[in-house]
Amino acid sequence: NLLKVKTGGNGPAQLGYLDFGLVSEVPQSFRDGIVCAVVQIVFARNINAVADLCVDLGLLPREKLTDPVQRQKFVRALRNTFDEILVWPKDKKGRSTAVPKLCSFQQGLAAMTKLIASYEFT
Repeated sequence: NLLKVKTGGNGPAQLGYLDFGLVSEVPQSFRDGIVCAVVQIVFARNINAVADLCVDLGLLPREKLTDPVQRQKFVRALRNTFDEILVWPKDKKGRSTAVPKLCSFQQGLAAMTKLIASYEFT
């Protein structure tokens, strides 16, 4: 669960998450990377950039994406996962024009679990 956390005083709010009562600190570079991934998915729909971010953030070993065939499979798996969990509103001409909505929590969890189980996420 992601939420906006006020730090007290006039400081900027920060991104926080809850994980069944567990608490940990997420480094700023990782938070920035998650924001970049969301922007790439929602606005640019650049799944290749998201694949690169998975390596840059240390979620996936670099060697998993050096082979072009393996990279293509991973990018396809990412795209399929996002297609399962994001619902893109369409205009009258059938174009996706708005920010997507998330599917149900159960569908999203199942899709992400399948992706994570298929690759060596760290």
